[in-house]
Amino acid sequence: MSVSLSEHVPNRVLLIRLGAVRDGLMTVPLAVDAKRLWPQSKLSWVVDGEMEQILRSHSMIDEVIRIEPNWLRRPRTWLPLKQLLRDKKYDLILDPQGVSKSAMLGWISGCTHRVGLDRPFSRELAQWLVKRKVRPVLRHRVDVYRELLSPWSEVAAGAGEFEIPSDPQVHSHVRQSIHNLIGTSQRWFAIYPGAIWKTAMWPIDRFATIAKQLQQSYNIPGLVVWNGNDEQLVAQVIAEQSEYAACVAPRFDLRELVELCRQAEFVLAGDSDLLQIASSVGTPTVSLHGPTWADEYGPYHYNQYAIQSPFPRLGNRSMRSGSNSSMQAIEVDEVMFYIQRLMRQIESTEHHSSAAA
Repeated sequence: MSVSLSEHVPNRVLLIRLGAVRDGLMTVPLAVDAKRLWPQSKLSWVVDGEMEQILRSHSMIDEVIRIEPNWLRRPRTWLPLKQLLRDKKYDLILDPQGVSKSAMLGWISGCTHRVGLDRPFSRELAQWLVKRKVRPVLRHRVDVYRELLSPWSEVAAGAGEFEIPSDPQVHSHVRQSIHNLIGTSQRWFAIYPGAIWKTAMWPIDRFATIAKQLQQSYNIPGLVVWNGNDEQLVAQVIAEQSEYAACVAPRFDLRELVELCRQAEFVLAGDSDLLQIASSVGTPTVSLHGPTWADEYGPYHYNQYAIQSPFPRLGNRSMRSGSNSSMQAIEVDEVMFYIQRLMRQIESTEHHSSAAA
């Protein structure tokens, strides 16, 4: 007698999420939910990039499989990868990514139970290569990915947890690096001017203006975080235009950025990897959203302020390229308004904590 998917209790689960750190972090609560749902199962995650740094030490993930980026375009990798996955004998595949390169991995694994998202959350060959398609009803992408478990368990909006591990040694190194740069001040905030696309970037002179105003009003310095040579130049421009109310951070790897976000008073960023890092460790954020929706790709938990551009969302063809007019429509005064609200909230929390102690 065949067993329905809802009655199937897997022994070995493979979660497939390749690509960007931003999307990988929003997938972590799915892994946490799956491990809690089936604590005796072995949960594996296949990656092809930096997310490996975080996943290797995550308590809910039993195995991380690193594959070559763009594996689908490299035929020489197909046979050994197929053999590797078949030897693992997975009995459930979770594919929140929903594109050809992720769905093909599930298909070559030989696993019968392959669960993915329905349109429009999946595309390309994924529609034909998964066995069970889940049609999400929730809004935030973290919850959309968690809904892959809806055949087995009810999924509540906003209930996902990240449990991102902390490394005390890395934490100490980052703290010392920042103290060497800005002194022994216990309060500072992080600025990240980069974004997933150029259309999602806020004008750099406005970041500098924010840094100057915060220095004047709260005596809190800014630290401009960057990734790559182009962003380093942008960070230097922000530091100069802010009259060094903000300074340029050292180069940090992904694990160090996690610890940097844990230590920041708050993070100011657009739709980016760093925004999701801050959100995943519970750091307060003020985020800026233009071509993507704040309630879909913004910070996930409380203690966050997400500012949505008043301009309509760009069409799908122009989301990644073209004008960043939607971001230009977000004014400095609006951002400062929410930062001031956040600072009052932080100060109130600190006051109550001190009084309680």
